[in-house]
Amino acid sequence: MEEKISRKYNSEFRKNIKTKISKLSNKNDYIQIYKIIINELENKLSINRNGIYFNLNLLSDNCIEDINTIIENSGIQTNTEQVKIIYETYNKDTHIENFINSHKLTNQEKSLIKKFR
Repeated sequence: MEEKISRKYNSEFRKNIKTKISKLSNKNDYIQIYKIIINELENKLSINRNGIYFNLNLLSDNCIEDINTIIENSGIQTNTEQVKIIYETYNKDTHIENFINSHKLTNQEKSLIKKFR
């Protein structure tokens, strides 16, 4: 019978690692992570013009720890806060908009107004 090997890091943690790797901006961090993965997986990588693909579940716990330390040292924010975007128009003068909405204009008049905006 085969013994079931327990992992220190579950699949959800590994998905978070993938997300954090995609947020890296420093090329040297990517190179360090690549070297760690090459040592671990060797020929289990898929490389094409779009990038390098591998299965994070095949990596050992030590390898995941090394990658995680690189990510932590890079300074990526781990907490994801939602940012509320407020839209304001450039033109604070709504007099023209009120006029257009309150009066029926012909297509010719509408096209003239569009040209002058």
